[in-house]
Amino acid sequence: MRGFLKGLGELLFPVDVKCALCGGERGILAGSGICECCYGELPLEFMGEQVLGVSCFWALEYQDKAREMIHGLKFDNKRYLARTLGYLMLECYRAHLMGLPIDGICPMPLHRNRLRKRGFNQSLLLAQELSEGLGIPVYPDGLRRIRDTRPQMELTREERLKNVEGAFVPGMEFQGRCILLIDDVLTTGASVRECAQVVQTGGGSVVCFCAARRE
Repeated sequence: MRGFLKGLGELLFPVDVKCALCGGERGILAGSGICECCYGELPLEFMGEQVLGVSCFWALEYQDKAREMIHGLKFDNKRYLARTLGYLMLECYRAHLMGLPIDGICPMPLHRNRLRKRGFNQSLLLAQELSEGLGIPVYPDGLRRIRDTRPQMELTREERLKNVEGAFVPGMEFQGRCILLIDDVLTTGASVRECAQVVQTGGGSVVCFCAARRE
C-alpha cells in the first residue's frame, strides 16, 4: 500500500528528475521542477497595478512557456505544473511582497459543476504552494462560487463583468483580515473585483496575486 501511494504521489507531483517543460535531466533547479535553460526562457515579469480598484500583482506574462504551463495545468491534468508555477510565484512574492500584512490565502473558487468536471481547482493548488512556502494559512473554501457562470475566455470585456456579478459569497469571516487572493490568469479582473467586494463587505481587505497577466 505504501508503495502504491508513493507511486501515485510521484505521478501527480514528480520529483525533480526531469524538467517539467522540456524533459531534460540536467540543471534542474531545486524545488522548481524545471531546468535552468527553460527557466531562462520564461517570460518573468513581476508587475502590479490597480485593476478595477483591486491591487493586483503577477509573476509572468501570459505567453510562450508560461501559457504552455497554465494550459497544461488547467486542461491537460498536469497538476505537477502547479509546483513550478507556485515556485515562480513564491520567488516573486519573497522578492517584492514580503511586507504585505497577509493573514490568509484564498484561491479563486470554482463552481462545483466545473470542479467536478476538472477534478481539481488549479488556483487552490497554487495557493497551497504559496501557503507551504510562506507559512500563511490557506482557506480552500474562504470564498464560494454559487453560480455556474460561462467561461470568461469566451466573453468580451463587458460580458465578463456582467457574467460574474453576484457569483461569489463568503465561506468564512473576513472581519479585520487581509486576504491574498490567488488565481492563475488575470485578464479583465472581473472575477477578482467580485471576490474583493465579498471580502470587503465582510470587513476585510484584498490583495490579488496571479501566476500570469493576459492583456
